[in-house]
Amino acid sequence: LKTSHTMSALSALSVFSDITFQRVWDRLGFDVKGKKFEYRLDIKWNNPVNFVIDGTGDVPSFHYKGQTLWLADDPEGNPARTLRLSCFMPEQQVGEWAVRHGAKKADDRGVREDLSLIFSEDGKSIIEGSQFQREYEGSLPMTGRLVEA
Repeated sequence: LKTSHTMSALSALSVFSDITFQRVWDRLGFDVKGKKFEYRLDIKWNNPVNFVIDGTGDVPSFHYKGQTLWLADDPEGNPARTLRLSCFMPEQQVGEWAVRHGAKKADDRGVREDLSLIFSEDGKSIIEGSQFQREYEGSLPMTGRLVEA
């Protein structure tokens, strides 16, 4: 891992370790304790991908593309029904666009991906205004729907 990714992950993990079911409930407005919610995300110019909120453990966790995500910032400071999450994707190839904007070289692997998810009041969809952003790239609009609860 690159040092900047490692430091970013470590600082974000300290926020993740504070997450509780009550804080997720307060933020999202629906209870996740003892439940698992799987969403299908549609990200502009990307293939659809699944996102999971898993409330079956001791603390809620978030999963995307085979990785566990961490909270990117304090959920108390986010607008209602919004989660901001980040994940380092070790197998994601660095693209030509990223190289032109600061990445080392196109055959490197590993970039950070950020999700800003805005949930509908009933929690059944991820609504307009949600954003996806890969490191070195601009943000893209995203929506999603609950496929399994």
